[in-house]
Amino acid sequence: MAIQRSGHDFVGGFGNHLQNLLWRVSEIMLSERNAEQLLEKAAQVIVKRGMEVPAILFLEMHKPLANLIGHAVWVTMPIWALFFGVATTNELGALLSAPERIERLIQRIEEFSAKREAEKEAR
Repeated sequence: MAIQRSGHDFVGGFGNHLQNLLWRVSEIMLSERNAEQLLEKAAQVIVKRGMEVPAILFLEMHKPLANLIGHAVWVTMPIWALFFGVATTNELGALLSAPERIERLIQRIEEFSAKREAEKEAR
């Protein structure tokens, strides 16, 4: 039974609001192509700065808490947005919310690190 308030269906209005909210959240979530691009960019930056070991250690330790990490990024968005921008911070939150994407990031970091080491040895 719907509650009527000033001629509007309260439950239906709430349902529409919830549907619009879920639609907006789905827009924020990453497509696979964008996720792969962000993984590449993040892995390159980590390897470029020589932070492979701490990054992999952090990611491996916190992989079981992936959903919480993603939400923590969104909660602390004002800080992250100063460094990465709002759009990238949203993408980072979505990326870190999925354990399989965290594993893929670890793999890409290891691949870039091995490539960098091979280039150093070749010199």
